[in-house]
Amino acid sequence: MLLIRACRSNRARWEQLVVLNWALRAPTTHAQLLERITTGRGRVEVRYEPALERAVAVARGLRWIEVDDRGWLVLTDAGSAVTDDWTELGLYESERGVLSELPTGISQSLAQSILHDAL
Repeated sequence: MLLIRACRSNRARWEQLVVLNWALRAPTTHAQLLERITTGRGRVEVRYEPALERAVAVARGLRWIEVDDRGWLVLTDAGSAVTDDWTELGLYESERGVLSELPTGISQSLAQSILHDAL
């Protein structure tokens, strides 16, 4: 849910989640993503993480995330409230810090470009 919140309008495509998830996993990948966002250049190492799919499924089951009619994963009001609670409790502080360093979030087109380059 934090990954979706880091995207524009609290909605994301799968590609955006994959890129952001991997950027949280290693400082080098985070640095690569920041370079790509700020300069438009550089390669970002990305891997598929099966646990991400399970986390999204759980969040959908709890109705913290829903899929809109255009296929976007959208953070619901309940999901937004949960992430607000996490902030108040100081949970996922390092992850929120890494995501907050992204100057503009990550667009769908940028995520697709990064994944295409990783092939």
